Amino acid sequence: MAGINSLYMNVYNTYLTTYNTKSLTRYDTHKKSELRGIYNAIVKLNKESPLYKVNFSRETQEYAVELKEGARGLKNVINDLTNGNTEEIFNKKTMFSENDQVVTAKYIGDDLKNDSQIDDFQVEVHSLAEPQVNEGRYLPKGERLLETGIYAFNIEVNGQDYEFQFGVADGDNNMEVQNKLKRLINNSNIGLKAEVNTTDTASALQITSKDTGSRGRDGLIFHVTDIPPDSYGVVSRFALDNVNVYPKDSSFAINGVERNTHSNTFVAGKAFEITLHGISAANNPSVIGFKTDTEAITEHIETFVSEYNSFLDTVRGYSDLQPRSEKLIREYTNIARQYMNDLESIGLEIMSDGNIHIDAGLLTEATKDEENYNETLQGINGFKNAVLRKANQSLLDPMEYVDKVMLNYKNPGRNYVNPYVTSIYSGMMFNSYC
Repeated sequence: MAGINSLYMNVYNTYLTTYNTKSLTRYDTHKKSELRGIYNAIVKLNKESPLYKVNFSRETQEYAVELKEGARGLKNVINDLTNGNTEEIFNKKTMFSENDQVVTAKYIGDDLKNDSQIDDFQVEVHSLAEPQVNEGRYLPKGERLLETGIYAFNIEVNGQDYEFQFGVADGDNNMEVQNKLKRLINNSNIGLKAEVNTTDTASALQITSKDTGSRGRDGLIFHVTDIPPDSYGVVSRFALDNVNVYPKDSSFAINGVERNTHSNTFVAGKAFEITLHGISAANNPSVIGFKTDTEAITEHIETFVSEYNSFLDTVRGYSDLQPRSEKLIREYTNIARQYMNDLESIGLEIMSDGNIHIDAGLLTEATKDEENYNETLQGINGFKNAVLRKANQSLLDPMEYVDKVMLNYKNPGRNYVNPYVTSIYSGMMFNSYC
């Protein structure tokens, strides 16, 4: 069982660190009814799907994962900008900050009418949350401190223990061992980043936490110990437990009320996601408030188009290796062309490669008439919903756009429901571990 759990964690961590570069949103969580709908759609798809043979090359796996992640990002942007109500035109409220270098804010609330009446507020940043940094002893690069053999050590991160084991071969010098430890820690994906700091003659291993803020009884995010604990191993000899920078919480004031958080990004009032970037000048807080509806609509359309173009660019980057990627680009381009007249009327031009170019002047003019912009923007609202439907299809079956050889069709109309068919896409995530 431990081996299986380790396998799952390796696959999960590989996915998160290699492919999942987009931050999670509240639209990545689902109700039971939504999950049941997805399950039923997968069962129906598997029931009628032909049998295919797929070339599981590294490039194919990366392409399929990138395609699905791109579709997820596009879907989440649409949901976020419409507050989860796809029948609405981009009505998500947008916030501004007087000083983006110090603090930024994002509206994440649900009650648009009430929240938009909230007065502007002030944020003064005194200090940022910082990570923990352990810097080991500087050792002569070309010399050798560890004898040939097997060594083990433990890293406890936020209450979770991770055991590491490595070997030192004949001839390994200090810097080579430090680089071996760096790769071992970085590849483990446990929330730490290791690097080797060097001078002209010496080198030291530095370990930095990805989390920030004071944690636990001693305030530390992670602890490094030898195995066995009292042995004179790599931790003791390389001084990997030497805390060079202690983690600390952020310190700031909202409308004069002092506060602290572990992270530089936090939620205030259940409606605002605030991110601290720098220190405020003395007695000079930054004002945060809502943008006007016209500014918000324009900005949201630009965000949607940017994500749409980015998705097509990602897919297009695999055109030499995956010819069927052109099929997906054609499908999205055909959707855009169905709404060409409506899009061009507000300054959105469909380019020859399928991307959309924004004429900022025309777009601003189209959103100025707040009394009639619902009617003016009906075209892009229809385009947005069509793109969302296509993104959902890509999420359900990214393998549709992967090059594969069909072996045979199933007997039409006489198939049985088989919900336990292993997904080809999911199987790729485990391919290199089995």
